[in-house]
Amino acid sequence: MKQYQLNNLMDELVQPLFGFSYILTGDRAIARELLMDAYTVYLVREKRFLQKKELDPLDKTQRRAIKKFLYHELLSETLELAMKRGPESLNEGSSQIDSFSTNPISEEYKCFFSMGLFPRAIFYLKEVKGFSIEDLQEIFGLERHRTLEFYYNARQMMVGDIESLYREGDRA
Repeated sequence: MKQYQLNNLMDELVQPLFGFSYILTGDRAIARELLMDAYTVYLVREKRFLQKKELDPLDKTQRRAIKKFLYHELLSETLELAMKRGPESLNEGSSQIDSFSTNPISEEYKCFFSMGLFPRAIFYLKEVKGFSIEDLQEIFGLERHRTLEFYYNARQMMVGDIESLYREGDRA
């Protein structure tokens, strides 16, 4: 794959990857840095593979497949790098809202950002981006039951938080 082809693919992936990076960090500047570092690490590690990969500019099916593959690889790399940088944020139910962010998290997002990185990542990709459980298994290298466990636990935390907010609203 030629450098300009890779750059074009990355231009298309920057926004969704940034959104993912942001939900992991809760801070725009740190999310941008995390994404750039994940991309750099991936390029260094997979340089030979990417150079050998031929991309026919007229084959849209091949382009979509490579784009999806690259997207999944970079999602995985971003989460892996986030885990290395902020291991304390992996504790579910932690009182630490977000180990990365210097900005305060608003009340409506505290439950989401108090989840560990895996549940947060899986919940976001499943609920917001519409990924299948099979895609999530592939991206994060998890067995099906672990993927479902992270997803359902995250969903339960969110539902519980919504219910408690609703109950508090009735008292007011």
